Amino acid sequence: KDEGSLLQDWVSYHGELIGYENLYVIDGSTDVDSIKFLAHARKHWGVNVIFSSKGLDELRRILSRIGRVISKACDFVMKV
Repeated sequence: KDEGSLLQDWVSYHGELIGYENLYVIDGSTDVDSIKFLAHARKHWGVNVIFSSKGLDELRRILSRIGRVISKACDFVMKV
């Protein structure tokens, strides 16, 4: 959360490595720059971004749901 200084490098590195369209980012950030960057990444690079203000329990449920759905079309799913 609020890791704006690392976020752009993380998205760029992993997007180039596995494809931007294969990235799923669930963001609970309150940092305006991070939110703007992720909105840009979603619109222009195809990153799958979910903005959420939910707590950790709800985020775990969201991650599990996404994992179940995308695992049917993937060779592997990795949480980082």
